[in-house]
Amino acid sequence: MKKGAFTLLELLVVIAMIAVIASLSVSDFSFAYSGAKRPPQAVLANSLKLARISAMELGEEVSLFFDAENSDMVLRKTFSGETVFRKNLFSLSEEDKKKLAEDAGYGAQSYPEISVLFRPDYPRLYNFSRSDSDGAEFLDSLRFSPNSSSTPAFVELLINGSRRALFKLDPLSAMPLATEGIDEK
Repeated sequence: MKKGAFTLLELLVVIAMIAVIASLSVSDFSFAYSGAKRPPQAVLANSLKLARISAMELGEEVSLFFDAENSDMVLRKTFSGETVFRKNLFSLSEEDKKKLAEDAGYGAQSYPEISVLFRPDYPRLYNFSRSDSDGAEFLDSLRFSPNSSSTPAFVELLINGSRRALFKLDPLSAMPLATEGIDEK
C-alpha cells in the first residue's frame, strides 16, 4: 500500500534543516573572524581581568603597564620582566600595526589619541593627607599578586582627552568595578 503523506519525523528533520540553513544565511559570521574589533573599554576591562588570572596561574606577581606608543596593555612578570601578554586597545594585530606604520599618513590619522591612567586609591583608603600623597598622582603600573590582590587604584581610559571608562580595582579581589566618578577630595 502506497501512502502519499510524510511522517512526522520527516517533517521535523526538514524543518530543522531549514532552520540551520536560515541561521547560517542570516549570521554575520563575526565568530569566525579572528580580527573582530572590540571597543577599547572592553579590551581594557579584559586586560585587567586577565592580569589577575595570570598572576594566580603563574604563581607570581605580575605588573600591568600601558604602552602609549603602540596603545597596548602589557603584562609582565614583575621580577623577571618577561612579557606575559600584550593587548592592543584598538584590537590591532601585529600585522595591522606594521601595515599602519608603513602607511605613514593613514596610521596617524586613523585612530584617536588614547591614554590609560593608573590613579592610586590608597591615599583615600588609608586616610593620607594631601601632603602625604603628593607625588603619587599617577602610577606607572598596577601590580597583581598570586593571592588575587592588587594595587588599590582607579584605572581611567581617555580617548582624545575625554574619559571613556573608569574602573576601580578592588584591592582584595583585584576585580575591576565600573564606577561613575572619582571622589576628588
